[in-house]
Amino acid sequence: MKRILVLVFVFMLCLPQTLRAYEPTGHKGILDVEFDEGGKLLARMKPADYQIVNSIVNKKKFWGWRTAYLHINERATYIGETVFARANQTDKPFTMNYVLKEDYKTKTTFTISGKISGRVKASLKINVVNVEASKDGEISGSYSATTENSKSEETKMTITIPPNKKLTYRVTGECYVTSGVCQYYALWIKVYRGEFEKIDVTTRYYELVEEDL
Repeated sequence: MKRILVLVFVFMLCLPQTLRAYEPTGHKGILDVEFDEGGKLLARMKPADYQIVNSIVNKKKFWGWRTAYLHINERATYIGETVFARANQTDKPFTMNYVLKEDYKTKTTFTISGKISGRVKASLKINVVNVEASKDGEISGSYSATTENSKSEETKMTITIPPNKKLTYRVTGECYVTSGVCQYYALWIKVYRGEFEKIDVTTRYYELVEEDL
């Protein structure tokens, strides 16, 4: 018995592992999302937040999928990546020059946990490139897509940081969020469950935030 346990342990150590960078929202390049009418991203959900959708997907079915949506194209404001952050710990103002070069971009991100139905995949227009797919159309994994237009701009600015202040120049804008839960049944038995979330970024601009040190 001891020999078998050792062999199993060695085999587990040899399995390939994938390390992923921590994303607070589960979406690359999006640090936070605030819904206009209230709501939460999947990464912020607690078990109690699933009460309504679970009441739908937990209804047993002879065969096939049950799907319940948490959000459908809900309008929200997102906070994206930080362009720069500077702090002035002196007693005198500090002035700096900055040049920002950027291509205009539109962005859509997806997060998928477990497996979701092919119908949901089609309705969200999720491309299965880099996403694990089964013969029946179920998919699992994570995927993000960025579409770049040909326009670009260069912005020159002079910024003064007051004493004992920190200035953060970051990306923000409007987005729309769709998310939900899927469960698959076979002979009234739940086979697997999946969650999905899509964020469509529609506008992108910059804001300057001042904080006390």
